[in-house]
Amino acid sequence: MIKLCCTQQILKKLKLDPVAIKAQEPVTTTSALGDWYAKYIINERQHAIVMVNDRTRMCLVTTANDIQYLPQRLEAALAETLQYMDVPRHAIEQEVVHYRDVCYTTTRAAPEGRSVVSTITQFVVPIENAGLTSMTPQEWNHYFVNWLTSSNGYQRIGVLVRKQLLDAYGDAP
Repeated sequence: MIKLCCTQQILKKLKLDPVAIKAQEPVTTTSALGDWYAKYIINERQHAIVMVNDRTRMCLVTTANDIQYLPQRLEAALAETLQYMDVPRHAIEQEVVHYRDVCYTTTRAAPEGRSVVSTITQFVVPIENAGLTSMTPQEWNHYFVNWLTSSNGYQRIGVLVRKQLLDAYGDAP
């Protein structure tokens, strides 16, 4: 199970009541990468969702069409991006299993909420400058992996993510 911490705008589009979500029992994430935060953006009349992992600050972009399928889109985008990062297949398969059960929560309910939402804003700036339609979501995901790998202050994102997954799931089966 994973927690998908969403902005109010996403919760509204999913027709989820933020008050009811805040009242639910705390859930423990079972995936190695941990929780994800999601923000709805509109750029050039295109709607997308930008998601950032709270532990690694890995960023994924997906379309906002049929938003009820957001967990499946997160799972697919993550699997494809991890494959792009040369993460071993067994680790990818074991990680994405956890994404089939999602608990929605608000960004404010999570301890890292403000920090991760601020990180999302940093990822939205290049999208706004280049335009959402300048690349596909998959190309944006690859761009952000490369950007985090070359940015000062960030560890090589591929090394960090691979280490977390291999620590959790071990080397080749």
